[in-house]
Formats: sequence, structure tokens, C-alpha cells
Amino acid sequence: MFIDTHAHLTFPEFEPDLEQVIDRAKKAGVEKIINIGCDLKSCSGVLELSAKYGFMYSALGMHPYETKLVDETLMSKFFEQAQADKKQGKKIVAIGEIGLDYFKAQTSHEEQVRAFKLQLELAKNLDLPVIIHARDSEIDVLQILQDFKGLRFVFHCYTGNVDFAKQIWERGGMTSFTGISTYPKAQNVRDTIFAAPIDRIMIETDCPFLAPQAFRGQRNEPAFVVEVAKEIQKIKGLDMSTLEVQLQKNSEEFFGI
Repeated sequence: MFIDTHAHLTFPEFEPDLEQVIDRAKKAGVEKIINIGCDLKSCSGVLELSAKYGFMYSALGMHPYETKLVDETLMSKFFEQAQADKKQGKKIVAIGEIGLDYFKAQTSHEEQVRAFKLQLELAKNLDLPVIIHARDSEIDVLQILQDFKGLRFVFHCYTGNVDFAKQIWERGGMTSFTGISTYPKAQNVRDTIFAAPIDRIMIETDCPFLAPQAFRGQRNEPAFVVEVAKEIQKIKGLDMSTLEVQLQKNSEEFFGI
């Protein structure tokens, strides 16, 4: 059984054939999917999907590009939604994706840091893990996380080097890998997977983006998370059943599902 820990099934790319996408995921052995909020529309959408499908879960958060919308009012709304959810079945399992993105810098670094800290405080108050988006900002992100000790966190779509990954693991964090791990030029990602403690790894698609090499150029979807598992199995030299059990354990313990 596989878990896609980071999907965007609320995106318009999936509107025409969502049911078929879900069917293919199930046939591939994907039994749980965590849909990620990144703006107001997707946060609403992930809650709708979780309410409709028992095997789907939600993460609420505002992407670094949406930080101007992050204020105490929105945090109060998310807090109330998560508190109500705890009484109704606990389908909100994380805050994310949140973080810092200095690559395009659509908003100032200061503004992103402000919004990031507000959302980290929300996660702390809810005792929920956080899903981190970090692009050209990893050092700042890790430094800020040090002020929130005890908070569970995962660096999603990790493509950094081994040395920085070791800092994440030493602080109790997780690294999640995508189809990038299958790309011929992504040896640095494979090196990180090789070095990673097996209990610090999760897998994701980040669909509709980053389809694995076998499907590159196509829309990504949850069924393809199996390709990431196959790549990790090859790198780590484990039999698939052992890896499958460990990945499931890692994800279920992290998200509490």
C-alpha cells in the first residue's frame, strides 16, 4: 500500500477525469492521498475532497506566493476549521504547504517570513505537522524552524544536497521525494536518498507536476508515486515489500492517519 503524501487534485488539470485518476491510483496500490492547500481556493477544495472520499486527507496552508493573504483572521479561520475537523473524523492532517520561496520573489523576504511564522504558530497550536516549501531559502527555513522545537516537519519535493539533508534529519525532520528522483540528471537527489535513514523518507507526486521519467511530459497523478518507490527501492537495495511497509509507517506516523 502506497501513500501519495503531496497531491494537488483540486487543480484544474484534474477536472475532466478525476474519477478515472482515482481509479488508476487505487489499481496501482495507492490507498491514501493527502491533498495540499496552497491558496484560498485550493484550501476550500481539499476539504471538499476529504469530505467526499474516505481515503483522502487535507493540508491547509498558504504558499509563499500567497503570503499577503496570511493574517490573524485567516489563521483563526483555519484554527476553527481544524478544531471542528477533530470532532468530525480528523481529515485535516497538516499545515502546508508553507515556507519561503526566494527563486522568483513575488513577495518580499520579510513578508514571506512573517506569513511563514504565523502559519508555524498555527501548526504548533493545533499540534499538526508542517509541509515545507523551500526554494533557494533552505537555510532561512531551517533557522526559523529552530524557534518551533517539537514541531514535526517535512521538506517536500526535496532536491537539496546530502549535507543539508543531514541537518534536516538531525533535527527530526523528514524529506519527501518526487519523480525528480527518476530523472537522469538528478544524481544529487539519488545520492540523498542513498544517504537517508529509511525512517526519514516519504514519497509524493506533487501532481500535476513532476511526472516520473517514464511519464515525463505528461500530467502527473497519484498512481505514478509507485515509480518513486521503485526508484528508492533500487537505490536502497531493499525488497519492495519491506520498503512499502516502511514508507507507509513513516507517512502514517507523521500525519497521524
